Amino acid sequence: MADDLRSQRMDELIASATAFFRAVEALRVRSAARVNLTATEFRALARLVEFGPDSPKALATSMAMSTATITAVTDRLVARQLVTRVPNQADRRSVLLTPTDEGLTLVTTMYNRYRQMYIDTLAGHSDENLDVSRQILTMITASFNADLGPDEPPARVSV
Repeated sequence: MADDLRSQRMDELIASATAFFRAVEALRVRSAARVNLTATEFRALARLVEFGPDSPKALATSMAMSTATITAVTDRLVARQLVTRVPNQADRRSVLLTPTDEGLTLVTTMYNRYRQMYIDTLAGHSDENLDVSRQILTMITASFNADLGPDEPPARVSV
C-alpha cells in the first residue's frame, strides 16, 4: 500500500513537471510570436544573450541543430538587427554571433516578464517550500544532464 501511494505521488509529480515544461514552452512560443520571431529564433537569440557571443557551429551544437539550420536562423536575426556577425579573433575563418543592443533588450524584457510571473506565483510560499522546490529542480536537472551524450551540451543555470 505504501509503495502504491509513493508510486502515485511520483506519477503525479512527473505529470506536474511535464505540464510545467509544456506551459513554459507554450509561453516562450507565444512570447516569440508577439515580437515576430519563431521559437527557434528566440531560443538562439536567448542563448547568445545568456552565454555570450558564439560561433555558428557552437550555437548549432548547443541547440542540437545543423549549422545550415542555424545559418538560416541567424540570417533572419541579422536581418532583424537582433544579432551581428563579427570576425572571430581566435579563428579568422569563423565569425562570432553577437546580440545587438536591441536583441539584448528584447530578451531581457521577456525574461523580466517571466521572472515577474514566477515571483507573483511563488510570493505566498514559505522559504522552506522554495528551498525544497529548488533542490528538487536542481536534482532533476543534474540527472537529465548526466544522461546526455558526450556531444550534447548540458543545461546551464544562468541567473
